[in-house]
Amino acid sequence: MLGLTGPPGKRAADTRALVLLLTGICAVALTCGPLGATAAAFECGDLTQDGAITAADIISIVNYVFKGGPTPEPPECADVNHDYAVTSADAISLIGFIFRGGAAPSCPPEGVPVTHDGCKLFTVETGAAGPAADQDCMFWLYDGLGTLQIQHLNAGFNCCPGEIHVAVEREVGLIRIIESEHFDGSGGCDCLCLFDLQYEIGDVAPGDYTITVEEPYRNPGDDPLQSEVTRPAGPAADSHCVARSTYPWGTGTSPMLRIVTTFGCKPLGAAVLADSVPSNQDCAVYRYDAGNSVLYLEHLNAGFNCCPVIGADMSVTGDLITITERESPDSLGFCFCLCLFDVHYEIWELPPGAYTIRFVELYLEPGDEPLEFPVDLATTPEGTVCELRSHYPWDY
Repeated sequence: MLGLTGPPGKRAADTRALVLLLTGICAVALTCGPLGATAAAFECGDLTQDGAITAADIISIVNYVFKGGPTPEPPECADVNHDYAVTSADAISLIGFIFRGGAAPSCPPEGVPVTHDGCKLFTVETGAAGPAADQDCMFWLYDGLGTLQIQHLNAGFNCCPGEIHVAVEREVGLIRIIESEHFDGSGGCDCLCLFDLQYEIGDVAPGDYTITVEEPYRNPGDDPLQSEVTRPAGPAADSHCVARSTYPWGTGTSPMLRIVTTFGCKPLGAAVLADSVPSNQDCAVYRYDAGNSVLYLEHLNAGFNCCPVIGADMSVTGDLITITERESPDSLGFCFCLCLFDVHYEIWELPPGAYTIRFVELYLEPGDEPLEFPVDLATTPEGTVCELRSHYPWDY
């Protein structure tokens, strides 16, 4: 995954199902372009694109990382130490190369960005339409004219991956597909899920190939997804699946938490907004969708720093669901104040039943009652629970 440390962007919209069509490929020579077009190569480390690697390229990395300067184009050309992140370490690597005879820049291949809508829910209906949630599958189709189409079903990514990128490296007898995600400033959601992707690789020369997919969330001890392909004289197709038991794969029955949206910083006062709750109340509103096994959960008037990137972790122990909220600073750092936010969660793959839901909040004081309540999703699928608060950042 290529992580960029520049200015934040807009998080991708939240929807449900995905089929992706990749219309471009990248070759091993670090070239990229649409199928049938002449690809334009980039030189690793040449951020200024002046045909030479100089101190000006070091300055470009420093400006991007520390001063909010222009994003390198493509971003991969600045990742000269090939660690899938653009940081000060890349500037140091270029300094070593230019002034000290150090190692030459080595960038990952440029990926093709793919527009996407969301991730898959494994209900009875959706599970029947494709591979089960514990299957990581590749389907390939050769048209007999030099084009190889590949579907990667149940590819694991963050639930909010920003841009999904795919790069293709070719060697003799090997086609390597490298999948990655490029987060915006929000850093993604606190969950993983499964996507379907489709690639189209042109100009496939005659011969035998091993197709292998490098996946960002495959457990290092698990078998890679790869298939042996013999290019026939005419059209042909085949498939290969690998069973996986680690998250986000598995049986599809382990509950998963994601943050959908956050709203705030909210103004203090007895009547914050016409459609909200008073600022002296700390509330949870829940609604259970039994058909899709999803619990929609809103934490209203959650206390955070005024300038946070909000996150949360969930644990399920027996019938106790604990949501531990956390925060990290945004691109400009924390502010010197606290305020209230509305955080909208979804818990997927949650069977109906009786549970206790507990929020672990950052800014409660000793003696405060925790926001904790019992629910029976089978008999009472929706409700609201509140706790009164009388100190900062709540009404005081």
